Amino acid sequence: MGGILNWVSAGTMVSHGQGGQVAASATVKPSAASGVWESLGCTLSVKPETKKEAETIKCFSPVTGKWEEDVIETVVADYLDVVVKNHQELVWKLLFGVKGEMPTNGQTPVIPFEEAERKVAGWVQFQARSGRDNTNRSVFDLWVEMTIKSYPGWTDKTAKPELRFTVKSSPLNSQIFMAGI
Repeated sequence: MGGILNWVSAGTMVSHGQGGQVAASATVKPSAASGVWESLGCTLSVKPETKKEAETIKCFSPVTGKWEEDVIETVVADYLDVVVKNHQELVWKLLFGVKGEMPTNGQTPVIPFEEAERKVAGWVQFQARSGRDNTNRSVFDLWVEMTIKSYPGWTDKTAKPELRFTVKSSPLNSQIFMAGI
């Protein structure tokens, strides 16, 4: 099973279907055909994670006539941890705390380490694709915050940054497609 990730940053202007433009947000998701989705490149691995909090409570059982402990676990956050090969602009922005767009040749330089919060909000489309027959087994569109979970540094090896996508609440989060594996 291979992972494919496409991304749209919050604030990207997208068509709202009436001939106008609106900014992508938790309540504005670009259509698949909008042309604003960018690939996050070669995805080496995708691992769903959850953060849970546990609470131990004591309840008196009418069956046993004794106090019994019960543990209640609650999911407080859902993540997709993704290892990528490529250093997209988003990875550089997160690594160096850059506000705004990264410069290209001839543009005004930006100030590194200006952004204290190293996260970017946006839409991620996650596709789980079968390596056997190259068909999608699952497709999700999720409103997320992207951060760098780990970064191995600059060496003579491929860097392979690990990105963390924290799933945020949106009425437009959706599982578009699910098929048997």
